Amino acid sequence: MNTKPYKRTQRVSSTLKKIIANIIEFDLNDERLKHVTITDVELSKEFKYAKIYFSCQLSELSKQEITSLINKSSSFISKKTCEKIQLRACPTFK
Repeated sequence: MNTKPYKRTQRVSSTLKKIIANIIEFDLNDERLKHVTITDVELSKEFKYAKIYFSCQLSELSKQEITSLINKSSSFISKKTCEKIQLRACPTFK
């Protein structure tokens, strides 16, 4: 019998969401991304890929511009995420 109320993917996804939000707020030097809020992280079952959902209400930039900024800094975010979470393989962000 499974006594855990959530699946492991949901728990890891929730942890990644918090870690990525902290990285964007405190570690990333791009001031244009300071108002980005991470709303959800969707993981594949094998934790190989992660899709990040975000919202930004206080920015003058369009959603496409913010998406491109996040994509450009995804390697830095991935590296910092791997340092802060212990998984066999860190997910690749989409």
